[in-house]
Amino acid sequence: MIKERNRYLFKNTVLFAVGNFASKFISLFLVPLYTGCMVASEYGTADLLYTLCNFLIPLFTLNISEAVLRYSLDKNADKDKIVKIATSMLAPLAIVGTISIPVLHLIDSFSQYAICFYLYMVSAAASQIFLFTLKGQEKLKKYTAGNVLHTFLIAVFNIVFLLGLRMGITGYFIAYILSNSIIVIYGIINTNALSCVKKVPFDKKLFKQMVKYSAILIPTTFMWWIMNFLDRIMISGMINISESGIYAVSYKIPTILSTVSTVFMQAWLFSAIKNNGDEDNEKYTNDVFKMLCFVLIAVSLPLLILSRWIFGFYVAPEYFTAWEYIPSLMVGHIFMTLATFVSTLYNVNKDSKGHLKSATVGAITNLVLNALLIPTMGVQGAAIATTISYISVFMFRMYDTKKYLKMRFTPKMAASVTTVLAVSVALFIPRPFNYLINTTSVIAFVYIEWNEIKSFFTLALKLLKRHQKEE
Repeated sequence: MIKERNRYLFKNTVLFAVGNFASKFISLFLVPLYTGCMVASEYGTADLLYTLCNFLIPLFTLNISEAVLRYSLDKNADKDKIVKIATSMLAPLAIVGTISIPVLHLIDSFSQYAICFYLYMVSAAASQIFLFTLKGQEKLKKYTAGNVLHTFLIAVFNIVFLLGLRMGITGYFIAYILSNSIIVIYGIINTNALSCVKKVPFDKKLFKQMVKYSAILIPTTFMWWIMNFLDRIMISGMINISESGIYAVSYKIPTILSTVSTVFMQAWLFSAIKNNGDEDNEKYTNDVFKMLCFVLIAVSLPLLILSRWIFGFYVAPEYFTAWEYIPSLMVGHIFMTLATFVSTLYNVNKDSKGHLKSATVGAITNLVLNALLIPTMGVQGAAIATTISYISVFMFRMYDTKKYLKMRFTPKMAASVTTVLAVSVALFIPRPFNYLINTTSVIAFVYIEWNEIKSFFTLALKLLKRHQKEE
């Protein structure tokens, strides 16, 4: 049973890894392009508009993509009816989304980008819905191919409009609009959407169930938006928009960690739903939880140690100081990932309110700490506030999900996290003392997690061999 579970989890992880790592590699390549073609104030403006758009998409679509994914994974799900419901949300989105145009015209720094913003929002929402539909239908190879194609197109069009035509923020959004539009066509073809729209009846009962599930996630999305992006807006208001742009760049290294975790979380959601109700589900879930913590720290330590060196050649000199915010954000992303793992218990049990309550705790924590720390500590205060808010979400979810399954954050896991904290502090200590702390921390991590290291590589090799045979 466990071997079969591991094989299923590993197979899905490999598929998601191909798409995500290829996409993120291309995305990381774009950062030098953005920082080279746009000054910090321009990049800050583009980032704020991008952030605002991603906040509005769930609001205007009733967050239907989340319901599409979750309900498609149910046993005996009528996936054609779900496709019909998903596509029915596109027309209201295009109509209601026009509200953004006159609103943005009221803001001087955003007014000239109002049309681009609207077109980006509609195209991004549509592409997201179709990609989530492919994922829910377990057409994972097509979903992965769609993700890679999407990012590749973004890169190509950015080179054309930013580097070639020097169109600045407008070119940035045109690149995304064209890329999203092509992915919409790709999604329509591969989800069989046109046939479903024409032939499949609209199921009002299923629609109400899906909207009831997804609508509660709208304020949840807002709360996560506060935790992830409000700090950039507050930095723009309390300091300046250039510092907001620099702070946005500092997220790029923690994003590598997020990529690793996102790959696994996408695969784990499928396994968690499939394994729900199994007799040994609690033990298996905690074993995977421990392995995830090990992998997160194994990835974080080298990224932290090399972060300052990486930024020396990775970004334009104007953005170099962004490395100072990476240590706090990296610690925060570890806890955010662990919190996301725990939250799969909400997904399995269709507990939208659990998502909302935990996100509210994090958002309030983030808002209060940003207001207190940014005036006294500057941009670093925003990074610390974000980290503490992620930790608060993790702690709340560990407590709240006991009604479904008891998760365990062991002393060994806590000791491993401590090595990351030590390296984070060492980055601000002069040489050679920082070398000593870094070396000691890595040795301590290997010692603490030696059994996990052996288990990880043994399991990975076995699963890889079996996967190759199956192929």
